[in-house]
Amino acid sequence: MGYPAEQTVVPNSQWMGSVVDEDRPRLEAAINSSAKSDEPFDFTFRIQLQNGAERWLHSSAGVTRDEAEWAARLPLSENASHAMFARAKKRREGPDPL
Repeated sequence: MGYPAEQTVVPNSQWMGSVVDEDRPRLEAAINSSAKSDEPFDFTFRIQLQNGAERWLHSSAGVTRDEAEWAARLPLSENASHAMFARAKKRREGPDPL
């Protein structure tokens, strides 16, 4: 994401600030729904790197509760850019000929 290598923790405000404006409301809604329902979170969205480039990420996480019953999670995020670009290319090219 363009942050220093020694930065191993990304605060939520910094993380959400990197999400592309168009995707942020849907991502926030998915996270909030997951926290309320205890259902797993699974979402694909775009982030903007510090150099201005965009990347697609896929994040998934289960909900756990701490001692005070606050929702906590350890999300797994992976770069989904290659898969998203491949899907877009396939849509542009149309169905495979028989």
